[in-house]
Amino acid sequence: MGALPLVPISALSPSLSTNEFIGAEVRSSDDKIIGEVRNVIFETDDHPAHAIVASGGFFTPGEASIVAPVRSLKATQDRSVFSLPCWRWR
Repeated sequence: MGALPLVPISALSPSLSTNEFIGAEVRSSDDKIIGEVRNVIFETDDHPAHAIVASGGFFTPGEASIVAPVRSLKATQDRSVFSLPCWRWR
């Protein structure tokens, strides 16, 4: 409640640095923690950029990884948390 709208990564100004991105928390659209950004795969001619999001339990962080297109992530106004709106818990 009272939170500012999320911003698409492509709309951030100034642009996002890897220092802000790696280690950041990633949440689902229903505000559940998915994990944290552990790495970035840079864009090439054939493939868009992707974030490697480590996901796991409280005692085993990073046990599983999710590969998400960077374009699908949105950021809070202060860039402290990222959201993966298309993520669905299974």
